[in-house]
Amino acid sequence: RYWLTKKVLINEHPAKEAKFEIKEVINLWRISLNMIWVNGVNIIMSQLDRLFITTVLPIAALGIYNIGTSGGRLINIAFAPFLVAAYPQTIQIAAKDGITDLYKHLMRNLKVILILSLSAGLPLSFFSEEILTVWIKKPDLVSSGKDVMMLYTFGNILLSCSSVFYLGQKALGDLKYMSFSNALALLWYPVAIWFLLKYFGLKGATLAWVLYCSSELIFSGFVTIKYIFKGRYDSSDFFSIALSVFSGILLVLLARYSADYLYSDFIWIRLLIALLGAASIFVTSYLI
Repeated sequence: RYWLTKKVLINEHPAKEAKFEIKEVINLWRISLNMIWVNGVNIIMSQLDRLFITTVLPIAALGIYNIGTSGGRLINIAFAPFLVAAYPQTIQIAAKDGITDLYKHLMRNLKVILILSLSAGLPLSFFSEEILTVWIKKPDLVSSGKDVMMLYTFGNILLSCSSVFYLGQKALGDLKYMSFSNALALLWYPVAIWFLLKYFGLKGATLAWVLYCSSELIFSGFVTIKYIFKGRYDSSDFFSIALSVFSGILLVLLARYSADYLYSDFIWIRLLIALLGAASIFVTSYLI
């Protein structure tokens, strides 16, 4: 106790008695309600497709869908730890009212997220058949789940990028735009799921997910640049992002072509090519 008091807490001073002030609660209620609304709707959105699948299709289809989407959820494992670690710095920069610094910070975060999500997501998406074959080893499930995995993973790549803009708005304490976006999504997303599921089966549910993730990225990016950064941006940042995406798609297509035409009968070699593709996407995106 002596060592803790004298060495570790040497600069600590007795805390002053804090007084409860209703004004502080009033100042926080709006952002708190917005956060509850946004996070609540996000939870609903992530489960809504499963609800419609069990309603429109046989219950066995849900198992196939869960197998396919499990690969896409790995994208969250790739990018979530970085955003959690970077968020305190985002808050510090936002508190200083430095819009230019916050813009640079968010663009840095977006570039890192792209490196992580593209490196993990593109090989998962384009080599979904091989991954499911090794994992579940049931041809009928692989055939039904590969397209689900490919599209759902692609949607999660888009959603990972929109998370950067969402956390920027959250750090500023301004979630009215995301609240509005989620309110709109509650109107059109269930209709899109039902319609696409009815006519395209499980693939339709994942198409609706891709549409939802695309709308989140477009809306959150537009609002952040237009209204929060007042239209101030560096075109070179977006050129770098576009180049990273283009090069990543090109490299994974090259890996896919090599696997199909050079080693079509050796699944483990095809998976090794997928890993090489992931590594090349990571290095290329990092260097751009």
